[in-house]
Amino acid sequence: MNRAILTPDGDGSDFATRRLLRERYKAAVGAVIDSARTVAVAQAEHAARVEDARQACLAVGFTDQSTGGPTWTPDVVTQRILVTELAVALRLNETDARRLIDTAEGLAGTFTATRTALESGQISFRHAEKIIQHSAALPPECVADYETRLLPIAGRVCATPDPACPCHRGRSSTANGDRTAPDRDHPPAPQP
Repeated sequence: MNRAILTPDGDGSDFATRRLLRERYKAAVGAVIDSARTVAVAQAEHAARVEDARQACLAVGFTDQSTGGPTWTPDVVTQRILVTELAVALRLNETDARRLIDTAEGLAGTFTATRTALESGQISFRHAEKIIQHSAALPPECVADYETRLLPIAGRVCATPDPACPCHRGRSSTANGDRTAPDRDHPPAPQP
């Protein structure tokens, strides 16, 4: 960015022009932020439709029709059919289709607060994906507490932690500033 455009210098004759340019820039960034919220709301609705498709697929009651090899359970057959159907229809690879289905199922089930945050544009779909994905290793009785603790942070940071990202700089891992074991493995981000 050309810093001369943003800072007044000289006799001030171009100050009004620079101020208009700054206002235009501010409005443009604000519009991007507003559209990101609109996208999050649309993605929440999209996830609800994916969950409806999953439920409809389950209701059909698909079974394994193969005659050789191991037999798949109806749940596995249903999962494979829906993953393949959505992957082809949405031009996704199977991993992304599976993640979309898992996220949609989580938002419709256990992660109601995450769904509400997504619907209101407080977090992105990627945040919701990561919250649900990282809960898989938790015991079911810990999931509600996990979601309660994570959501307030999720709205302020990147969905994928990156030490170089400005939203992660200067954050300590615990309230008293002690670093947790995973944090000790990664050096702190350089300060500007």
